[in-house]
Amino acid sequence: MCYTNLIDRIEKRLIKELKLKNTDYGEYVVEIQNRFRHVKTHLLTPVQLDFYNRIALKFTERAKWYEAICYPVLNHPLEKLRDEEEDSLLDELIFLFRECEKYADISKKTSDDENSEAFSFDMVSNKGTNFRTQTFVLREGDKKRSAELEEKINEILSGDSNVDVCTLLKILDKKLGK
Repeated sequence: MCYTNLIDRIEKRLIKELKLKNTDYGEYVVEIQNRFRHVKTHLLTPVQLDFYNRIALKFTERAKWYEAICYPVLNHPLEKLRDEEEDSLLDELIFLFRECEKYADISKKTSDDENSEAFSFDMVSNKGTNFRTQTFVLREGDKKRSAELEEKINEILSGDSNVDVCTLLKILDKKLGK
């Protein structure tokens, strides 16, 4: 019964954190797989790729799917999970799903233009600013204008990396807040 309860807790957190529309295993697994189907796998690290491939596995048994996706996080079978590892497992699972979401978004937004550059990031500050992951694409046609703007900005930066980066982040914070 403890093992079933563990799977239930993992499932509940996954549904909540990923804001899944479906709560039935058979439906939300398809929803997750569809969400990540655009990922360009060559962008992923080996651990992310292993995790990504396990997401795509089709199991009729819910527990088998969770065992598969948890293995890259634990490096051992889920059945051997120690109580003190559970919180870490949940956090790391959500982190890996978020990373796959970023790569799915980057892959979708750059699929029509391989020469474009995509940037995906989260921003958090101690002043309460917290933006969920956002992805921006610099299209080939805008690269020259961007390079000119970058040159102008570099000319006025102070040379103090900390001040420069914090200033640029404050500018981003204001731009993203609009």
